Amino acid sequence: MPYLGENGQIWHTQAIGGSGVYTWFVENPVLVNVEGSCTLKSLQIGKTRLIVQDHRNPQNVASIDVEVAPITQLQWLEEQLELKANTGTATLNVIALDRQGRKFTNCTETNFEYKPGDKGNAVSIV
Repeated sequence: MPYLGENGQIWHTQAIGGSGVYTWFVENPVLVNVEGSCTLKSLQIGKTRLIVQDHRNPQNVASIDVEVAPITQLQWLEEQLELKANTGTATLNVIALDRQGRKFTNCTETNFEYKPGDKGNAVSIV
């Protein structure tokens, strides 16, 4: 998961099998918060483990390692985006990378919106 400061990053997951009623928790809730039944929010940089347990059969347990890492680079998905004057806005999409080059494909908070400027340039309206 990317670390995006105070805003955090939301990541949705799911469990399959068992009774369908699960208990979700993380080993270190300072790093990642479980919101609702299966939504994670990054809080701080570090590593923890997400654990899901079948509520009706506690012996059924699954876990996965979760790492919250800082974004060190943005890779634009469009090489060029053309905007016509007085037509509204356009969104430039990016993939965020960490220092090891791993892609965060779930960065919902890192898109940028632009509108046409008065001299043919694009003006950010983030």
